[in-house]
Amino acid sequence: MKYKILKVEWKKIAGFRIVVAHSYFKVNLDIIWDIIKNDLPDLKGDIQKIFEEENKLSENNN
Repeated sequence: MKYKILKVEWKKIAGFRIVVAHSYFKVNLDIIWDIIKNDLPDLKGDIQKIFEEENKLSENNN
């Protein structure tokens, strides 16, 4: 699925998860809040589009 929408920055998302999971005492909460408010809504929409596309493809193959 990663190739479907090229504007989704999968490597940055994975890297961010690693930092949060392993360096959570050093995480800047202002940056986290900025990501939540500004980046997650777009990411949610992109992921919904991916699922919709995959569902259409799946329905067409059945």
